[in-house]
Amino acid sequence: MRLSTGASSLYSDQNSSATSECTTSWGACDVNTRLLGAYDLRHAFASLQIRAGLSIPELAEQMGHSPQRTLATYAHVIRELKGLPGLSAEDHIERAREARGRRVDVSAGS
Repeated sequence: MRLSTGASSLYSDQNSSATSECTTSWGACDVNTRLLGAYDLRHAFASLQIRAGLSIPELAEQMGHSPQRTLATYAHVIRELKGLPGLSAEDHIERAREARGRRVDVSAGS
């Protein structure tokens, strides 16, 4: 899984353990979309928290890890984000939606 530091979305690539099948009860899936597994979503959450500026000890507590394990696991994310301004998870997701042309107005209940 990869967290793009720009305005693109979170996605799973061919090297991920995520499945390429897309079966949902709520409708058809985009051909280029892959379902993400639980650990992919957990990694995405942690990566977004790092981008938002959460400290490693705070993130470690949320993830149930020691700060040392958290740092070892997410060091590559910290390197990728070095020098970029903080960005809240909400803003990152909004930018990703806009970049994909799928703006969703959650205040309208959709």
